[in-house]
Amino acid sequence: MAFTGTNLDMALHDNGIRTVVCTGVVTQRCVESTAREPAFLDDFGVVPEDAKATYEGDLHEASL
Repeated sequence: MAFTGTNLDMALHDNGIRTVVCTGVVTQRCVESTAREPAFLDDFGVVPEDAKATYEGDLHEASL
């Protein structure tokens, strides 16, 4: 989770950024968790379908 314990939200807001594109390796864990965080902060998390991977296809599909 990219936002927890960091000043990332403040840095994004200070620069007028409201949308975060999330990519990564384990869709159903890190990517999904990070994509949810902006929503709790009144921003947008976007997960491109072809910019992540996983080792469990069914969980990957469920996360999308």
